[in-house]
Amino acid sequence: MRVVITDTNENWAKWGGLIMTWVRHPAKRPNTTTDMLAQMKAEGIDGQVPGPARQVQFIGYDEGGNNTPLTIALPNEAMLEAKLSTIHAGVYPIPAFYDLVYGGAKRVSFTDDQKNAFALRRIGEYTINECC
Repeated sequence: MRVVITDTNENWAKWGGLIMTWVRHPAKRPNTTTDMLAQMKAEGIDGQVPGPARQVQFIGYDEGGNNTPLTIALPNEAMLEAKLSTIHAGVYPIPAFYDLVYGGAKRVSFTDDQKNAFALRRIGEYTINECC
């Protein structure tokens, strides 16, 4: 499972700040989910890491960037089905900070078919967004 961040603009900004700390100061990266949760709490980040305590592994790029093998993160089938089970007719469940990009425009209510098609697009985008 992944990290779950409570969906507020401020909370997402704090999470992004913690990620920047880990990029700039590798020695501060947590080794376990317990360590990660402690860092999140210290930074005032409301979130969780579902499942039991376990190790955290960071996959970094070399200095050249293009010399690192292409990594494509794929969810396992259970993760995929769990996410797809949250997709229903109505407003698509996307983080609140996306509203900032669209000037607070009203979210569209999708039909089931529209939501399924949009979910496929998001899954496709997610798998190719390696980083930043």
